[in-house]
Amino acid sequence: MGTKIRPLVSADLPALFNLYCELQDTLPEVDLRVAQTQFSKHLSAARLYTPEDWYDKTADVALVAEDAGEIVAYANGRLLQKGDFLLADNTGLIQWALGRRQQKPAITAVIEAVLASLQKHNPVAVHAFNSMTTPIFFGNLGGGLPAAWPWIAQSLLDLGFAAQTPAHLMWCDLTNGDAATLKVPDGLELLNGQTFVNDYCAGLESDLNSGFYLLDEGEFVGWCGNFFAGAFIEGAGHDYVFTHWFTVQEAYQGRGLGRWLLRQSHAHARRNGAKGAMLLTDVHNFRAVSLYLTEGYRPLTLSHSFILE
Repeated sequence: MGTKIRPLVSADLPALFNLYCELQDTLPEVDLRVAQTQFSKHLSAARLYTPEDWYDKTADVALVAEDAGEIVAYANGRLLQKGDFLLADNTGLIQWALGRRQQKPAITAVIEAVLASLQKHNPVAVHAFNSMTTPIFFGNLGGGLPAAWPWIAQSLLDLGFAAQTPAHLMWCDLTNGDAATLKVPDGLELLNGQTFVNDYCAGLESDLNSGFYLLDEGEFVGWCGNFFAGAFIEGAGHDYVFTHWFTVQEAYQGRGLGRWLLRQSHAHARRNGAKGAMLLTDVHNFRAVSLYLTEGYRPLTLSHSFILE
């Protein structure tokens, strides 16, 4: 009878969760999988663009590919009505896709069906595996498509998507090191600051959302924004910290301020019991990669996102 594409129903979730666990086994040694209850609850809940009223609910689509009664692939799509400077209003999203290597034709077919549904709404562009919009629980891997799943990437390329610049997913062991608060650089002011998206606190409890701003007489110098593990994995609390935004203004670069912000974030994470730190960085950002390596990070995998314009 061949592969059948049909809407996802709740009875499919246990099989889909098993497929997720199977693919997670191909990822780096840091075990970041979630329980089935959270998987089911957050399957279409975005990592940063969280509020449901930002989306056109009429465009929501979640499909599975079924072969001989078995769920072999999945993809879902959403239409972001309320964007910002990173994602425009009316952006289409292939939020997530799953499938085994040997089922690539089914993966392509289910993604193609989701894409066709989204394109009826005339999106300005369609992003796939955007690091800010993949499911909440996938944020622990930076949100992008891992290099360990190249067959899914090939399906997207076959459908006309272009790969954007890949990013290193990096890990730093925090079990050893200083937890003391650092002295603020001379002449600068340190502020604690949470991450906001469209004036919304990223769907996180303040206890899990931490960051540090450096100011020079009120002028922005640099920022290191962090989420703790519990933002992605229910019950994980402060087990590790994920740095999702890290920048120093060009006029202040070369003074060690980025290194200071990173160390301040690590010290804060250690005081809260974190055993490790993770981040994503553009593979072409040689200055940042060099900094992270010298501060104890090591690459785990590459993370990819895609766009169809």
